[in-house]
Amino acid sequence: MQKLRWVLWVMIGIGALAGIYGAALRYSAESKNRTVELAIDMAELQKLATSEGKPLQAILQRFKEAGVTSVAITEDTLGSLEESRRVEVLPTAINHTTYLIAHLRNFDRIVAALQNRTHLGSQISLPPGISNTNPMDAGMSIPQTFQSLKPLGVGLDSSLINAAREAKLGVVGRVINNINPTEESVRWTLLQLEKQHVPTVIFAGDDVLGYDSQVKTTANALRTQELNYGTVEFSKMKGDAELHRLTADRTIRVHTILGSEMAHVTIPDSVQRFSLAARERNIRLLYIRLFLEKSHPLDENTRYIEQIATAVRRGGFKLGAAHPYTQASVPFGAHGMIGLGLVAALLLLVDSLAGVLSQPLDRVSVLVFVVALLLIPLAVVSPKLAALAAAILFASLAVVQRDLLSPLPDGEPPLHVILQRLARVLGYTSLGIIAVVGLLTDRVFLVKADAFVGIKAALYLPLLIATLAWAVELRASSPRELWSKVRLQVQRLARLFQEPILLWQVVAGLGALAVLAMLWLRSGNDGAAVVSGFELRFRDILDATLPVRPRFKATLFAALMLGMYYCGRKEWRWGVPLFLLGVIGVTDYLNTFCHLHIPLLVSVIRDFLGTLIGVALGAVAILVIEARGKRVSHVGDSE
Repeated sequence: MQKLRWVLWVMIGIGALAGIYGAALRYSAESKNRTVELAIDMAELQKLATSEGKPLQAILQRFKEAGVTSVAITEDTLGSLEESRRVEVLPTAINHTTYLIAHLRNFDRIVAALQNRTHLGSQISLPPGISNTNPMDAGMSIPQTFQSLKPLGVGLDSSLINAAREAKLGVVGRVINNINPTEESVRWTLLQLEKQHVPTVIFAGDDVLGYDSQVKTTANALRTQELNYGTVEFSKMKGDAELHRLTADRTIRVHTILGSEMAHVTIPDSVQRFSLAARERNIRLLYIRLFLEKSHPLDENTRYIEQIATAVRRGGFKLGAAHPYTQASVPFGAHGMIGLGLVAALLLLVDSLAGVLSQPLDRVSVLVFVVALLLIPLAVVSPKLAALAAAILFASLAVVQRDLLSPLPDGEPPLHVILQRLARVLGYTSLGIIAVVGLLTDRVFLVKADAFVGIKAALYLPLLIATLAWAVELRASSPRELWSKVRLQVQRLARLFQEPILLWQVVAGLGALAVLAMLWLRSGNDGAAVVSGFELRFRDILDATLPVRPRFKATLFAALMLGMYYCGRKEWRWGVPLFLLGVIGVTDYLNTFCHLHIPLLVSVIRDFLGTLIGVALGAVAILVIEARGKRVSHVGDSE
């Protein structure tokens, strides 16, 4: 059996090498994408130019010098053209008919949009009753009410594109969805961006181009026209998730502060927010809204941009045109090798709980071996499920090692022993991290087009397994003994339901449930919804003072150490609950790397800092307890 265990560890080592290979590929892809684009809205620049009484070109130049690399130009609609008096709508007695007069420059693009983005193209005419006093204007009649035509997008204003190019700035196009989109209208809309040499599009409005019947057409057209798709972080835009998933090879992640938020944020907060987005979440296009209500808007906003540009450069990035990530995927063979390590992890975990490797081969052992071998094809066919299995198996294996809570040996410093045991816990857990990273190294995860599945299961199943092993004592040297213990615990549970419940038990139970509920709500991508204002402010302080903000649950390593210490002193009443609380810190340590859109190096630093703080707190607590115990013992001996 000892030889078999060595074989299993060799299998884990093979899987770890494959996982490290995947991690190296991911790190390489992240290292090659260190360019961040700073974009500001052209409409806001036009307002600023008007309020300052300066030419738009001068304003563009000021912001370029401050660090801006591109401007976002939103396409005009018939409604916006009419509001800005670039289109005149004539009154008519004919129902469901619109008469328009427009400057020839706008006239041509209006006709083109009507012909290619609606079904009305062939019905447009120049009625003889319309006489144009200005030879540069032209008129048309459209068999549709103007109210229904207002949302029609008519493309980007070429004069604004030219102004941006003269200032040597890039252009980000913003187009809206077509009315009743068809395959032809979607392709034509994106073709216009290619003709105008606009490399990136961020869709405007409530839905992406082509929603909801032509999203796949949009994805194919983006790829055909070699356009980048800017997906806005935390966006609720309809169709974004589907388009994001279909265009991972063309995706650039975007962060912005919405107009509704601008009234409640400050410039320092915004600078920090944009800096963190680029540094910690693989955001490569920062869409910056301006503070136009300032007393000196031009000067204050250019300083604002300078601060963002400086913060981004300090993060190790350069300013320029954003581009998608290169592909970084691990071959199937490497996935199979990682699956080999999962097989070994499952067998070692079952052995730790039921001693299956120490017993003669029987039907239970065969079943365990067969189930374990299924992890190899699982890793090849479904890396996401295999990654979940890896997170659960290695974290569980880390916290059910048989000697973790064994008595502390005499003559050896307790802290030294606890640190050794903690190192083994971290080692096992790190093997799980390597497996997860190796299995899920792919561009779709870097741009968050896909994500780790089962994050809460990975956090709390190891805690459940540790609770069964240490608190309920469901571990044995053989499967038969384990089954006997299960039956005994079931009988105890049945008797417990017949016992009276004490008030302290109710309070303790409710307290434990409250802690678990809070941890459950705070885990995952939406956990910030239950974070207090004080904690958010404290996070901001940590973000500003540390290279990477550690996760708070990492401090629970102190509880893990204290749990091992008290159990080592045979004080089980305190030791086991503290140890189980510390298990959450272990699973959170692994969970850091399940957020795959966060750069690998950032996750490494985050875990290192969090673990360092937790271990320091635990070490100080153990030293204080030991010192106090020695003083009490010394006083007792003196008496």
